[in-house]
Amino acid sequence: MAKYVWSMVAVVMGAP
Repeated sequence: MAKYVWSMVAVVMGAP
């Protein structure tokens, strides 16, 4: 589940 949250965080940070 943490991976799913990190995916959203990456998008917010602007990660590719």
